[in-house]
Amino acid sequence: MKILVINSNAMFEDSKGLYIYKETGKFLNELNHVFQIENFHYKRPFNGNDAMANYNLKETQIQLTALKIRKSKVLSYVVAYTTGLKRLMSNDFLYLFYPNSFFLLGFAAVILRKPFGLYVRGEKGISSWPSTFLFKRAAFIATVSPRFTNNTKPFCDQSYTIKPMMGFGAGDIVTDRTYEAKPVLRFLFIGRVERDKGIYELIEAFNKLLESGITNFVVDVAGEGADMEAVKQMLQGSVLADKVILHGPVYDKDRIRDFYLQADVFLLPTHHEGFPRVLYEAMIFGTPIITTFVGSISYVMKDQENCYEIQPKNGADLYAKMLPFFNNYKKHAQVAVNGTATIKRYLEENSKSHLDIVLDEVKMISNGKA
Repeated sequence: MKILVINSNAMFEDSKGLYIYKETGKFLNELNHVFQIENFHYKRPFNGNDAMANYNLKETQIQLTALKIRKSKVLSYVVAYTTGLKRLMSNDFLYLFYPNSFFLLGFAAVILRKPFGLYVRGEKGISSWPSTFLFKRAAFIATVSPRFTNNTKPFCDQSYTIKPMMGFGAGDIVTDRTYEAKPVLRFLFIGRVERDKGIYELIEAFNKLLESGITNFVVDVAGEGADMEAVKQMLQGSVLADKVILHGPVYDKDRIRDFYLQADVFLLPTHHEGFPRVLYEAMIFGTPIITTFVGSISYVMKDQENCYEIQPKNGADLYAKMLPFFNNYKKHAQVAVNGTATIKRYLEENSKSHLDIVLDEVKMISNGKA
């Protein structure tokens, strides 16, 4: 069976290839070992701000339809949808990451009587009529969160929560971590360095710590993004520049593990999400968490139980939630113990991988079609 996959993100191009995020790339490549996969989306220049996209699809056997972005946005969409319709007609099945700028191809699949599946990754428009229209007609739906599964299940019985797509699993869970106050607290942020991830609120909160006379901290920032240069300029020449370490993108699993284990607190001041894998990772390694509750985060995370909640776009609130760790670290770090129990239970309850779900469902459709 030939499957047209429409990812939610563009492919990033340089002289050596076309790149997407590693876990998605691995998923598509493994799927391509069983079915014939075609990945469809725009291509964008690889300018270093998307360094997390480090999986080269040109090193696989996956068929690629990479669309050029034209100066005219209207023309880009006309060409893209015309090409997309042709590619849809040439494939047997559509797998659409959702939400997606190409969601109208889902409607085209309904008109053409092409079976399709959805991978629901975010909350945007999840209750809208176009979404429910597609949910009702999807052959199956995979989601990143039990909350999204609960939202889609009334419309599609074959709705499943996937095991988190990350490089760590149940075997990596740390159960013997101890929590003692240190002379210098180490904070950690892992993610894209951009406004929507809360990077400016993070800087604001640490400046407030300095203004209040608290200087015994270090901040590790692992990632790259559109606002990296702006952040560097903000830090340049400031007192905070000696406190914030910008590591750039980090891919090595051992190094990522060390970041979590060395950190005293993990910070995620993000503005919007589906459910970020970094929260799973922080719980796996027993790192205390301060996070916003956007998207489906509140389905798994509970304030003062397995984390501390902060309000989105509120650096003052982040500052206030960090303060108690300086006053009584051991007491407040105990939320991480509950976090460890949370991730252990979550992985037991959601043990089926994204790949297994798609393989099982598409095989049944393929066999039925045959």
